Amino acid sequence: MEEQFYIIAPGKLVPQGPLSRDAIQAGLASGELNADFSVRRAGDSAGEWVPLREVMLAAPPCPPSYMAWSIFSVFCCFPFSVIAVTKSAKVADLHGRGLYAEAQAASRSAFRWNVFFTISVVLLLIFCYCCFKFCWEVWQDMDATELDALRDYCAR
Repeated sequence: MEEQFYIIAPGKLVPQGPLSRDAIQAGLASGELNADFSVRRAGDSAGEWVPLREVMLAAPPCPPSYMAWSIFSVFCCFPFSVIAVTKSAKVADLHGRGLYAEAQAASRSAFRWNVFFTISVVLLLIFCYCCFKFCWEVWQDMDATELDALRDYCAR
């Protein structure tokens, strides 16, 4: 026979159940339950209520936070990359609270922001290189009279 549990929400007086471990996992996945709920094994009427996260040890692994990439992007395109840092910081917090779907969504969002900023920096570098290359070639093609005219124009 599968192990059964009673579960109680924070601030509530009436427990729900008995529920199987699979039903609790499904409730966590759907968002109906979270790690703040307390749980007690069915048939253990004198037992203590313990946090749900202690009983449900089969939590999925924490998704990647991309925090190192986010911090690196701060040096490249601050202040916009702060968005990626905040998304990355939410991943471990949400996973620790048992909000696995939200942690996964924050991980995907941090990844998207980091990709966006990386592509933006690469495009900006290409643009700067092209501008420098164009100006260098124009300057190299100028003869002495054009350079004197440019100096006089800039000196005004």
